[in-house]
Amino acid sequence: MTCNCITEINAKLDGQELDTSLVLSPDLKRMSLRTYTGLMRKETRKPENRRTKPRVAAHTFCPFCGNRYEPAKPEESGDA
Repeated sequence: MTCNCITEINAKLDGQELDTSLVLSPDLKRMSLRTYTGLMRKETRKPENRRTKPRVAAHTFCPFCGNRYEPAKPEESGDA
């Protein structure tokens, strides 16, 4: 992880903390703590709860400072 936003914001919250999740890197060698967004169903505006559908989306970039959590792969960076 390239920033400390989650730790810094949790320190400022009085008796609360951000909802975060541990995410395993694609190379399966390390885990990182990331924020995520819960997915809502469009037709009911309720949290997704169907077994075959994703329920959350893990963030690739920090929503507070904009830094990327993991380095970009060469094919993602746009450099060819």
